[in-house]
Amino acid sequence: MPVPPRWPTAVALMLLPFMTAALPSSALAQQATPAKVIVMTGSPQGSTSVAMYWIGKPLGFQAEENIDAEVLTVPGGNVAQSAQLVLSGKADAALMSPDTVLVPTSQGRDVGLVFAYNFYQRPTYKLLVSPTSGITSVAQLKGKAVGIGSRGNPAEPMLKAFLADAGMQISDIDLQPVGVDIPAAQALKNGQISALLGVAPAWAVWDAAGYAFTALPTPKIFEQLIGSGVAVARQSLKDPAKRDALMRFFRTWAKSTVFVNQNPEAAMRVNFESFPLAKPRNLSDADALRQGVRAQAIVLQDYGSNVDGKWGAYHPTAFRRYVDYLGLSEKIADVDALWTNDLTAGINDFDAEAVRRKAATYK
Repeated sequence: MPVPPRWPTAVALMLLPFMTAALPSSALAQQATPAKVIVMTGSPQGSTSVAMYWIGKPLGFQAEENIDAEVLTVPGGNVAQSAQLVLSGKADAALMSPDTVLVPTSQGRDVGLVFAYNFYQRPTYKLLVSPTSGITSVAQLKGKAVGIGSRGNPAEPMLKAFLADAGMQISDIDLQPVGVDIPAAQALKNGQISALLGVAPAWAVWDAAGYAFTALPTPKIFEQLIGSGVAVARQSLKDPAKRDALMRFFRTWAKSTVFVNQNPEAAMRVNFESFPLAKPRNLSDADALRQGVRAQAIVLQDYGSNVDGKWGAYHPTAFRRYVDYLGLSEKIADVDALWTNDLTAGINDFDAEAVRRKAATYK
């Protein structure tokens, strides 16, 4: 596989001997050397809206778990490539939408992935409008241009949920594919479109770039659905050493999320110290910190421990509800084979109060 241009971390990804398959499981379980874990995400490294992805290492959570993990950015945010990196053994896990696995499964293809950590407890899609547009409800969008990253899954079914609450369908609007980058935000600001559908992390990026949008009420059904989670290779869960390393990595994410919730400003300072280029150069330290905390707050509302108080857990019917919503129930025989809570007990085996105390007193 060629190394993509302008992606320096890809070189490390392809060359580092990080995969644990080279050693017997028994030896790995006993070795003192931290286990290597590589996780892929579509967010650029150091993104302020998802500081919890990165801060586990500088805060010492990885050392506590005896792992050495990297969260790397897949080129162009290409989730399909993330899946291939996991399946080929070049990465251990990847954050992705359930659709990435559900759609091919419904077409009779076994992609070999299982969701093992429920990061976003609900869909993170927001329908944004300009605060000066006078638009306060989805019903007002009838006949108007609405921007979407691209047609099809997963964005279009999410837009349908917004429209359904207003008694509308896709045919009631002028749907405009506009991508997910700054030009999409500019199209909304300029009035080329009347509303823009985007995930919360993208909204945070647009907000940080100076695009002050407001979000219309989210669909009621979002409380019954799930957002992106972390998928791993099914074979990895059968290897005791890999399984244990993944569980310990997810525990660092749980600790990091507790830390962010307790002290978002400290989390942002750690993020900027680890990734100096993520800090806006045109802002003072104080303004950059405020902007980062605001970006974090946009995303923070969509993840949390709302499944029996457990981090990373899936509700027993979560995937079935999502499959039903997508209309794929008759095409996927065994939905429960696509997710697991088997790691949940281990993931949550830590002192959350101790993490909160650390966050509260962090300097």
